[in-house]
Amino acid sequence: LVPEGVEPYQRTYICTHEWKQRKFCGEGSRPRQYIRLTDCPFRFAVQWNVSKNILQLKRGNFAHNHPVSSRAFATYPLSRGIDSDIVTVRVEGMLAVGAERSRIYDYLLEHDQNR
Repeated sequence: LVPEGVEPYQRTYICTHEWKQRKFCGEGSRPRQYIRLTDCPFRFAVQWNVSKNILQLKRGNFAHNHPVSSRAFATYPLSRGIDSDIVTVRVEGMLAVGAERSRIYDYLLEHDQNR
């Protein structure tokens, strides 16, 4: 009934801040893991309409309860990764010859794509 390759026939998208705070069973706390847990209401669903052969937007709440900006995004660990093969190779080379970590850090700051 649903065309091949359209799986699942409905998908819900949420903001990465949507998750509620978890309680950990282990010892100690992990305060940095709570940064993005704001129970954000932003979400929407996309559903495959079989009779019309199109995707349709369903049940959308497009409001966030936190700042949404490139500056806010740059603070997330995910966005602070190295996205350049050249920079990665150079850093690996610096580590191989025993370069001081402060010099490597300065190099990374100079080549930061998220600034």
